[in-house]
Amino acid sequence: VSISDDETAKARAMISESFGCTIRNYYGSNESWSLAFECERGGMHINSDSVIIEVVGKDGLPVREGGKGEVLITSLWRHSMPFIRYRLGDIAALGGKCRCGRGLHLLSSLDGRKAQVIVLPSGRMVPWASVHISLSNIRGLLRFQCVQESRGKLLLSVIPVMRPGAQGASPL
Repeated sequence: VSISDDETAKARAMISESFGCTIRNYYGSNESWSLAFECERGGMHINSDSVIIEVVGKDGLPVREGGKGEVLITSLWRHSMPFIRYRLGDIAALGGKCRCGRGLHLLSSLDGRKAQVIVLPSGRMVPWASVHISLSNIRGLLRFQCVQESRGKLLLSVIPVMRPGAQGASPL
């Protein structure tokens, strides 16, 4: 389980406890509104009656089931200005079967924006949110900037928190 998944699980539990309700994830866009929804069994079901979701690699070809790539949508209800294979810039994977028994296609992962991922030397994409959470949890770090200069090479600039009343560079 990645840090991002763990933090999401903690947030969901806290919200559910605080409000006495069940939490359901929803995936939508301005271009096609409702794209997918989470059911009571945890599957992220695609609204196949209103949108076609494809996941493609850098070559624009569909990736295998479970493979991550960029999301393309084709809206099935916009008649005056249709979106056909419109790139959202999101990273996701398709596939799997839900325990609920519905026949809808599933998103097996939804990992954020293409511009918001870090690419490891292996080619694996890590959501920026998990890196951000890790850096945010470092005590004594006021601000940071992370720039991926190339695959496997990150430039991290930091501003440490200064001790109250300290002169010069005296981070906590």
